[in-house]
Amino acid sequence: MRNVLTLYFGLWQLVLASVCFSSNAHADTIYMYADDWCPYNCTPESEKPGFVIEIGRAIFEEYGHSVVYRRVPWERAIVMARKGDIHAIVGADQIEAPDFIFPENEQGVMEYRFYTQKNNPWVYSGLSSLGSQQLGVINGYSYSTELDKYIEETKKSNGVQVVYGVNPLEQNVRKILLGRLSVLVDDASVVSHGLLKLNASHLFREAGVLTGYKIYIAFSPNHPKSQHYAEILSVGMDALRKSGKLQQIMESYGLNDWIE
Repeated sequence: MRNVLTLYFGLWQLVLASVCFSSNAHADTIYMYADDWCPYNCTPESEKPGFVIEIGRAIFEEYGHSVVYRRVPWERAIVMARKGDIHAIVGADQIEAPDFIFPENEQGVMEYRFYTQKNNPWVYSGLSSLGSQQLGVINGYSYSTELDKYIEETKKSNGVQVVYGVNPLEQNVRKILLGRLSVLVDDASVVSHGLLKLNASHLFREAGVLTGYKIYIAFSPNHPKSQHYAEILSVGMDALRKSGKLQQIMESYGLNDWIE
């Protein structure tokens, strides 16, 4: 009888092992890269990696997948994803990466605004108003069709300075404080978070609104599962919103669901 039970127990272990293997056989590790753009994506492996990262993890983990998020310069992230070396970039819009695979539902909404020191009376009133300023922008970012053209035409002069690296906003803030720039342009939530982190909120003011975009986790145009991942993410956004989990994530960053 003991031998029979031992045999039965052994067979049951094999069945359990087979089930576990089957359930994890299609589990993927999804690599998402971006530069620092907090609160959308922040410090990797921290309690607050950014609300877009938390959205991605909450959705993909429901399907048994895991998400690895790393910070690299934005232009490098785009190149790596375009080649298929990684799966996705975080916080992209459809202008700067038009060949990428986008989910139907966005993972956030951003708004580009201009910022300057409080003692600078300048206010944005169109591209011509930038002629008197030194504008700080970030390599690889797309701000709008018009501003992108202005940057391309002006970046060889002192009128526009392009910064690189994983903490570009901080570089532009410090350049303004040092008098090397007079104006920066970036997302309102990103600037608010960055100035608070640098204890510089009292030194800056908003100087005009440029434009707003939906932003996404965008998938490589050269990875065979990109369309599949995009569909999972889109369906997952609806489920996350319906369950109330999306609002919980947003509130943990002091924000609200952009649709409500």
